[in-house]
Amino acid sequence: MDVMFDGANKLILPQEPTGVLSVKAMYSSWKEWVLDNMEYEQAFITVGGDPITAENNIPTYYYLINDWRIKWPSNSNIAVEVHGNILVYGGLDTPYLPVDSGYSSTVTSVVATNDKLTEEELHSMLDNYINKDMWKANVEDGVAAIDGKVNGLVTATDVIDSKVTQLRNYDDTIINSKLDAITSDISINKTDVINDINGAIDKINNVLSYMPALDVTNSGSIYSKLVGIVNDIQEVSTGIDNIADDVYNKTFGRVV
Repeated sequence: MDVMFDGANKLILPQEPTGVLSVKAMYSSWKEWVLDNMEYEQAFITVGGDPITAENNIPTYYYLINDWRIKWPSNSNIAVEVHGNILVYGGLDTPYLPVDSGYSSTVTSVVATNDKLTEEELHSMLDNYINKDMWKANVEDGVAAIDGKVNGLVTATDVIDSKVTQLRNYDDTIINSKLDAITSDISINKTDVINDINGAIDKINNVLSYMPALDVTNSGSIYSKLVGIVNDIQEVSTGIDNIADDVYNKTFGRVV
């Protein structure tokens, strides 16, 4: 009969209301369970089991300690044979909690006279270890599957890092290409504008060279205005040149 353990409430829980409960198998199950539940108080101590002949040992007695008790399934009539010597340490109490109200309990103790396993106990223990081996195999398969997934994620991460690096290099190439094109356009446009301005200045200066010989009313005023226009155009030309240089410097100042 399989058993479970409730460490917080100090309960040993047989999983069936009828059948055979092997005390030795129950103790073995507890030893397995406690390996992963060391925070709970000890449930058993044992005495006996020493050999007295080649064929027989002193019977083993299993004592419940620290207020641990056996609790039968709820809402069930209990009819169980208990194979083995199970006692409460100190001998002042029963190992079993009462069944639920309205239900019957028939627990028959089959006292062990030596420490040899009965056939029923042997099958119970073998089933227990077979199940543990199956559980272990399933866990190992699960761990292997998880390792495979982790390795897949690592590979995917490496691929992503490679793509990110390529994209960064690609973007830098595009940016530099665009900046070169912008700078070239700025240089071309600047040259065209300055050439146009210089052409206009030359034409105005050509007109100014003839102004003193002209006998035109208010020629002096016209001459002064044209000189002012020339000066303004020259300032505009200088400003455009400065703006173009500033755009170039700021643009390439951002390139690493």
